[in-house]
Amino acid sequence: MSATQSTLNGIACTRVHLLLLWKGAWVADCDLDASTPAAAPTSGPASLVVGGVTMTGTVDPRYSGTFANRAHACVVGGAGAAHPSQRSSSDGAAEAS
Repeated sequence: MSATQSTLNGIACTRVHLLLLWKGAWVADCDLDASTPAAAPTSGPASLVVGGVTMTGTVDPRYSGTFANRAHACVVGGAGAAHPSQRSSSDGAAEAS
């Protein structure tokens, strides 16, 4: 276990995948502590603490929620969710429209 615990709105994160892009908003995919799935944020303002640094963003409800005692939140940097074109899969596949 690391000396610094990551949190999202005060809830411990078990995993954080933080994407810091060259331009546009940062994006963080967070798995939250399984002991508090009902308290997990599924939308609205967010305060993410990673490595002692506090970042302010918004929980994107399209990619956040709870299932089977697990909670996941996608946080986008800033006051609003990113445009869908900023979220893309890393496999390089084109999406049908």
